[in-house]
Amino acid sequence: VEVKFYSSRLELSGALETKIRNLFTIGDGAGVTRGLIQASASGVIVAKEILKREKQKTKIAPKAARTP
Repeated sequence: VEVKFYSSRLELSGALETKIRNLFTIGDGAGVTRGLIQASASGVIVAKEILKREKQKTKIAPKAARTP
């Protein structure tokens, strides 16, 4: 017997972050998707948020200022 609780949802931010900082949930685990395309899109949303945070954390020098 397979049981799915589609109405069971975590409290998430717009970036699919849980109440625990830096803990994200995607796909069916987030409780907001019911298909492969939506689950994939949730992964993209989280990836963009993580990249944005990493960029803020590490200041990257402009390409012209880098030394080989």
